[in-house]
Amino acid sequence: MVNTTIPDDLKQVTLRLMDAWVNKDRQELLQVLDDDVLFVSEIVKEYHLKKHDYIETMVERFPIKSYKLNFLRVALQAANQTAVTQLTVQFPGASIGGNEVSYLVTDVWNIYNGEWKLLLRKSVSLE
Repeated sequence: MVNTTIPDDLKQVTLRLMDAWVNKDRQELLQVLDDDVLFVSEIVKEYHLKKHDYIETMVERFPIKSYKLNFLRVALQAANQTAVTQLTVQFPGASIGGNEVSYLVTDVWNIYNGEWKLLLRKSVSLE
């Protein structure tokens, strides 16, 4: 049975990722993203980008002004890897007409040298 309670340190790094996206904080994003991050979304189809390219995609092509996490839970846990699901509302909705959009997001995080790194993000619009 999976413990669906997210560890505090993983919750904090998830919030750091989202705050860095809002603030276009490239240095913070560099710290929390894996070198070979994979991003999957119906908006951008599928991207396997190097970290710097992924950051530019996030902050320039799909900027957000704010977000709200409605829930955050562990979906799968193994050794050094944890999958987390979240329902998030993003403003202005990742550049889709500037409207608020709800997304179901699945993140896969790995622990490297004691630090969480985002390896995969899959985002599905609920609109």
